[in-house]
Amino acid sequence: MNAVLRPATTADVAALVELRALMFTDMGVDAEGQDWQALARDWFLRAVGDPSVCLVVVEDGDAVVSSGMAEVRSGAPGPTCPTGRTAYLSNLVTRREARGRGHAGRCLAHLLEWAAGHADRVELHASEDGMAMYRRLGFAETANPAMRLTVRRAD
Repeated sequence: MNAVLRPATTADVAALVELRALMFTDMGVDAEGQDWQALARDWFLRAVGDPSVCLVVVEDGDAVVSSGMAEVRSGAPGPTCPTGRTAYLSNLVTRREARGRGHAGRCLAHLLEWAAGHADRVELHASEDGMAMYRRLGFAETANPAMRLTVRRAD
């Protein structure tokens, strides 16, 4: 069968959440628990059709085997981002049994083309497995590494 790259639809939301959980597991993050998955399901339902988000899947037969997304984030303009718009790539993941067939590369090529029409630059957080692919396309590690603090929202 020929694998088809296409825009994600609401019918793909369960697969998108499942692939997102696989991505986290592959990165060594505990992806168990339903709380975040229910919130992710709701987020993907809203994101499908949102013009600031590009969600794509690769379907092989009747199964979604790969996905990727880019989301435009707006901030204050600066020297390396004159419009303040950055496309953030994430959820680029392929089911283990479908890896090595170029599915992630096809998703990435589509997302980069989309991003070129929407943002000044593209950013992502790469897994060790994805680093070589991103470097081949010209991505470079920045001088200022990402830092993170988890905060608890006061309700």
